[in-house]
Order: sequence, then structure tokens, then C-alpha cells
Amino acid sequence: DLECLNDNRYAFLLGHIGENNEVLQKIVVTDSLGRELHEIEAGYTSVASLDMGGRSIQTRQRNFIYSFGDSLRLVNAAVDTLFAVQENVKKPLLSLCWDNWKGNLPNGNFIFETESFIMIPVSFPTSLFADYFKNIVVPEKSSSAKIVFDKREKRATPLLHDSKYRLMYGFKNDIDDGAPFLPSYSDGKKMYQIVQAAHFKEVANLGNSAKMKAVAAQLTEESNPVLIVVTLK
Repeated sequence: DLECLNDNRYAFLLGHIGENNEVLQKIVVTDSLGRELHEIEAGYTSVASLDMGGRSIQTRQRNFIYSFGDSLRLVNAAVDTLFAVQENVKKPLLSLCWDNWKGNLPNGNFIFETESFIMIPVSFPTSLFADYFKNIVVPEKSSSAKIVFDKREKRATPLLHDSKYRLMYGFKNDIDDGAPFLPSYSDGKKMYQIVQAAHFKEVANLGNSAKMKAVAAQLTEESNPVLIVVTLK
């Protein structure tokens, strides 16, 4: 990870392999010339075992950093604590309890934050929600979702899958009844989603958005992916 902070400062994670192949990571902050300003321990990576429809998958989870405004954030490898990092100090901002989601894999690599919410992706076996998925065919008997934590209300809510759009999930498009919007990045003022051209054409034809249909009509098999931008109020 490489994050650009204010005043031409840059932050990145550096790992060191120790005994028993444990990897200890630290955050290093440098100036624009690469001179180190300070560092702070981020923590060890962890190995998680995920049950995906009866198949066990082992994956190494690492710490993850991202910038929010002028601040640096750290998500620990277990993805159960979000820290604000200020020079040599880590301050816990949010704790997440996954006790009732045993065997699931929260993914810190794709967490992002806005002024109003924090979005956290998770993967899980569909057996956890058998009634919901009983009439839906899901590859590998597994699925994924995004959990949205409302910073003001202090409440977490999953974004539901929409069978109308081939199991897409995201924020409901209540502007012109188009496909759900699932951002993958936010700069604090806007949110962005990249959709492959073929998939965009497919979901545009399933919805009622005239704008999406107009864009889809101009796409071909050789078209570049479509960038969807939503401006935050």
C-alpha cells in the first residue's frame, strides 16, 4: 500500500518475516524525497481459514492502510479494529465483533470511508442464510456483501443482493431506478465504481434508467470499462 498524505508525505507498509514465518508489518512515513519521518508498528499478519460451501480456503490477511482527508487509517489483519494513526500514535476508532460470523472473511483491503459511513466487504458461505439463497444459484455456494457502518447512528447494515440484477448488490438507485451502485473507492467528495462494458450493458437493460440505457447503447465488445461517479452531498 502507498498512500499520499498532506504536505507531500507518503505512507506505506513494510513487512519483516520472523520466526514461524510470522510477518510483522510497520507503517513508514516519508517525505517526497523518500526520507523517513517516522514509523509505527502495524502488527502481525494472520492466517484465516474460510469455509466456502464445504471447501476450506486458507488465506493470509495483512494489515491495511488508507487515507481519509488528512488522516491515515490502519485496519488490523483480523479486521476487527480500525485505528487513526497520528505520527507514532495509534488511536482505536472502531471495533468490530465477528463472533456470530465465525468462518467468514472480512476483507480490510477494500475498506473505504466517507464523512458519513465506513464500507466493509465480507465473504461468507451461503449456508448461513439458507432461506435467502434457497432459490438463487450462487457459484461455489459462496457469496460476498458489503457492510455499511453509519458513523452518526453507530449502526451497521449489509447491502442486500438484488436478484433482478443477477445477484448484484449495492446502494439502491432511487434516482432513476437503475442498477444498484456499488462503489469501490471514495475521495471523500465522490464515490466511484468501475463496471466492465459487457456487464454494464446487461444490467442497464434490466433496469429502467434512461441514462444507463443510452450509455449502454454506445458500448461494444471492445469498449473500455464504464466509470460511474456519484457526488456526495
